[in-house]
Amino acid sequence: MNPRAKLCPLALIAVLFGAADAPPAQGQGEARHTEPNAPLADDLVATVGSIASILRDEYVFPDLGEQMAADILNRLERGEYNALSDHRALAERLTTDLRAVSNDRHLGVVHSPRAQGAAAAAYPRSADDIRRENYYFRKVELLRGNIGYLRFDQFIAGDEAQQVASASLAFLANADALIFDLRRNSGGSPDMIRYITSYFFDEPTLLNVMLDRNGETVDEYRTLESVPGRRFRSDLPIYVLTSGYTFSGAEEFAYNLKHLDRAMLIGETTGGGAHPTRSRRVNDHFIMGVPFLRARNPISGTNWEGTGVKPHIEVSADKALERALRLARESTLGEMHVGDAGWPETRAGAAASAFFKAFGDNDAMARFSNRFRSESARQGRSDASYAAFWREFAEAAAPIAYVSRGDREMTVTAHLTRRDGREETAAFRFEFELEPPHGLRAISVSTIP
Repeated sequence: MNPRAKLCPLALIAVLFGAADAPPAQGQGEARHTEPNAPLADDLVATVGSIASILRDEYVFPDLGEQMAADILNRLERGEYNALSDHRALAERLTTDLRAVSNDRHLGVVHSPRAQGAAAAAYPRSADDIRRENYYFRKVELLRGNIGYLRFDQFIAGDEAQQVASASLAFLANADALIFDLRRNSGGSPDMIRYITSYFFDEPTLLNVMLDRNGETVDEYRTLESVPGRRFRSDLPIYVLTSGYTFSGAEEFAYNLKHLDRAMLIGETTGGGAHPTRSRRVNDHFIMGVPFLRARNPISGTNWEGTGVKPHIEVSADKALERALRLARESTLGEMHVGDAGWPETRAGAAASAFFKAFGDNDAMARFSNRFRSESARQGRSDASYAAFWREFAEAAAPIAYVSRGDREMTVTAHLTRRDGREETAAFRFEFELEPPHGLRAISVSTIP
């Protein structure tokens, strides 16, 4: 059987075995029914034995599966589960014990009684429920500076969900920068991850490889050769917002773009779940999520399991959008609003953006300014970077004839060669609005006649 046919969307496991407050997610399996405080049946030994057998036969890392199986069997023999009062308590305890060994947040046991006469049904959400949620696309809008913003909370599979994704991206087709808000995204379908990512690459690009428990490749995910509508330009600034809640497939989306140098990640380190998972019924009382594949990024050679995806810029989740907007407007408007950077670093970075707006049709200047902004945001700049900035500017743009500096303004006269071959001398004045004691609130640029 094709392993992908068994693949339970990662969002499902984030809900059942991950963050408790995750939104509902799509998946396949049997309906869950409420059976509060149900007494433990006499088949405790059989239940733990069945879970151990599934781990040995199916868990993505055989050695670790064997360790977990031995651990829960030893606990059973020591009587550690005898005092538990109901099935739900046993499920929670088994999940805790399994994760203590594996640190795998996709792995877990859930109390889910089999309904008498019930066919294998979807988890509580129907297709219509998902449609009513708009396939978890929550907000799309254009913000000041022609910055596109898209928030979606799951990667839902299927043609209807793809139509919503395409419509959202089409609305943002003329944006000068994009922000993807994944701070509340718990994961989902790798097919939808590939679908959305395909809008950012002109050529088919390998995103991710799936390996089974024997280390054999079972699937490769590449961007699609064609997508509805038009793709975004290859140099469009893209920002991805993350939080500790961001999990599973949402982590893959961020991880792929980070390692392909296609987006800047801003926010918190993500949850750390990289194993595709399928649902297995243990008996009439329990089901479990069993990770059976692992992701391998073609660039890093590994994945984000247990570690999460670390953003380029680490800020609290509630500050991530503000920081992304600041950087995006630096790119689109040549402005910078700073609350936490020092004067030398801020002045140089803001000046780079302003020069980019002024000299946007100069190839060398454009390349330099884009690189400077990217490096400033990802690595931070030392005090010495202010002087280095002008040295690099002189090499990138043209010989600088004259530079005068003051506390609140700076004048630059430069010789420029534009894309059409025209040469000219231009003078620009930069005015700084200060933020005591030593910060910079904003910068503006004007041409001197």
